[in-house]
Amino acid sequence: MTVIRLDGCATEPLLSYLSAFGVLSAVSEQLDPDAAGWWHQARFHVELTDADREGFVDFFADTYRPLPIISPWNSRGGFRLDRLQTSEKRVASIEESDLPRLEPYRRAIRAAREVWLEAEHLGLIGGGSVGARDKAEFVKLCRGRLPDEALGWLDTAVVILGDDEKYPDLLGGTGGNLGSGDLSSNAHDAAWWLCSESDVRDHVRHALFGEGAPKLRELLVGQFDPAGAGGVNMGPSSSIVNPVSFLLALEGASLFASGVARRLDGSKAAAVPFTVRVSDGVAPTAADRENVRSELWLPEWSRPMTSPEVRVMLAEGRAQWSGSQSTSTLDFARAAASLGVDRSVTAFTRYLIAERHGQANLAVPVGRFSTGERRSVELTAAIDPFLRSVERVSNPTQAVKGAANVARRRIFDVAQRDTTDNARGLLSALFTLERAVGRSQSARETVTRPVQGLRAVDWLDLLDDATPEFRVARAIASLRDRTWAPERGAQAREVSTMSVLCRPVERDGWRRATGASPSGVDVLVWSDHPIIVDLAARDVRAAIRDGWRVRSVRCAQHPIAHDGGAPEEGDVLPSPGLDVAFDGSVTCGLADVIAFGARELDDHLIREWLEALVMLDWTDAERGISAPATTADEIGVPLGPAFATTVPFFSRVTVRVGGEGAIDRSVRFRPTGSHVMAVARGDVMTATRLAVARLRQFGLGVPVGIEPAGTDTGPFDAALVPMSPRDTSRSMRSIDPPHPSTFSPRSEELS
Repeated sequence: MTVIRLDGCATEPLLSYLSAFGVLSAVSEQLDPDAAGWWHQARFHVELTDADREGFVDFFADTYRPLPIISPWNSRGGFRLDRLQTSEKRVASIEESDLPRLEPYRRAIRAAREVWLEAEHLGLIGGGSVGARDKAEFVKLCRGRLPDEALGWLDTAVVILGDDEKYPDLLGGTGGNLGSGDLSSNAHDAAWWLCSESDVRDHVRHALFGEGAPKLRELLVGQFDPAGAGGVNMGPSSSIVNPVSFLLALEGASLFASGVARRLDGSKAAAVPFTVRVSDGVAPTAADRENVRSELWLPEWSRPMTSPEVRVMLAEGRAQWSGSQSTSTLDFARAAASLGVDRSVTAFTRYLIAERHGQANLAVPVGRFSTGERRSVELTAAIDPFLRSVERVSNPTQAVKGAANVARRRIFDVAQRDTTDNARGLLSALFTLERAVGRSQSARETVTRPVQGLRAVDWLDLLDDATPEFRVARAIASLRDRTWAPERGAQAREVSTMSVLCRPVERDGWRRATGASPSGVDVLVWSDHPIIVDLAARDVRAAIRDGWRVRSVRCAQHPIAHDGGAPEEGDVLPSPGLDVAFDGSVTCGLADVIAFGARELDDHLIREWLEALVMLDWTDAERGISAPATTADEIGVPLGPAFATTVPFFSRVTVRVGGEGAIDRSVRFRPTGSHVMAVARGDVMTATRLAVARLRQFGLGVPVGIEPAGTDTGPFDAALVPMSPRDTSRSMRSIDPPHPSTFSPRSEELS
């Protein structure tokens, strides 16, 4: 066995990539049927059973028979009978020659002549060429008359759909035409040169190994090699290329034969392997309003594969996403990242087919995408219904269009690398897109539902970056009323979860989640009211405090009835006030809360995390998630009485009160409207005074003259972050002097 590395057959440019397929096809058909090929380090390798490197060169220089590339349906294909121009002369010279290596060409040309005679008899030829309206019928005749060795090129160049023809984008033109030139006619020149020249070894070594610098020839290289395409500011003034590489690339392209697929509605569509529609915002080099035809995802594989195996892989062109064949960049990327492609494929080289050379197309490489199973990709399927509805918006605003492009790019990033930063970036992009749609009445008429159903329990493992900023934002974003209570009106619809407070949505019910999960998700609808907690505000802390103010107003409008101050379930006595505390959340550790209150954390990062995390549905998310244990050594400088006295009023934690000569009982403290207003506006003195008075009223030994050390609102911000009952109790014990017997740390006191 001999392994040969082909440095002249690299993944870029497209000419070089396709040449690798041409090499494998030619060698398997004419030299070694057991030959196998694979990609390594962006270079093609071949394994031969009985040939060395020089024998490999000799084969292509002396005995290789070029694949017949003919396009008799094209006016410039060399088959017209009413003129004798260069292309017709070259076809005639090949037809009349006795060069053994051109015998496949002669067979194909003779068959094409017979097709022309039959087409004339059927009235398909007019003015010396195939009529535009009759081209599909003519191609059908070719499909039935040409030898098998010529059909690969035909199926790569043209696909017939009923009475119409489609032109796959791999060749970049219309049925083998490129502007005023014809690829097949140039292939005839290259084949004649290869088979009639006395020594072409320098060109063969250059094509196979990238060695030397032989004289290139003027041939229509088209989109295959933008650097050699020629033209103004395009390097050489005319299109030049190594003719050996040119022939091998066209033979390689013939392996990408297209077909016809039947859609669910019964209609037919061209099935072009590894060719998809470009998703807006995903192509990094595509300019706005640029004429982009499609994107090619060209496979690489790392295990040796024979030519028949490669043909099967290309014929299947498998790229399944969410149960369907991928038709867009975004879906193809997710297919490649979720085992939706052939297991042999290890990566794809992406090419954008864009109009960049006058009106000619160029194949622009836009990166490499490694395959593999990435855990986060399946999660993005829940985003598709929303994104598809956004794509149906006619004449979207620039804000909607730009945000949608960013969201698609972030999905692509997650498919490529499922890192925490990429996942957060995706959810943040969704947050921005939803806000843009929410502000556009016309967009909302098409996008009837906001983003929903992204279950936090599915996303948290991917998102958790083990930073205190994440843990604080997670606790805030997860605040929610567990039970959907429509009887509470606006309180239930507008302020019953932190997600609803931060987004242009309202809560409108509950439904069971899809899949195997027994839990449910919130039903969300668009809101006609301004966003309550504006995370884009200059001071996000103040915005969150104001959200609590609005919640207190809604709670006052729809109070929970308490029978004359009678105890709640479990003999818990509610204090007079408003039920503003949420009863569900993921808790945060005391050390993180104190760091947040002391302004030691990155508020900008917390804002970014909040934008991402409020897009999730936090139903049942607190189960199985606990705040990290906090030791005494981890707790920094206490936040003082403003923090310690505020904490019990904004949580559902109950406090055991009583003592010598007093009745032992559990109290759940509820703030009054004035108390909430003072906290919201950052009035430290008033809020602390009101809290102390209420705590003393119920028997807590808080000193009468206790006052905050300053006017910083950081302690209030910390007090609004949900903590465990134990950490809440520890926070209250920081009031000087402490009363250890007064507060109970037992977790069962959480109502």
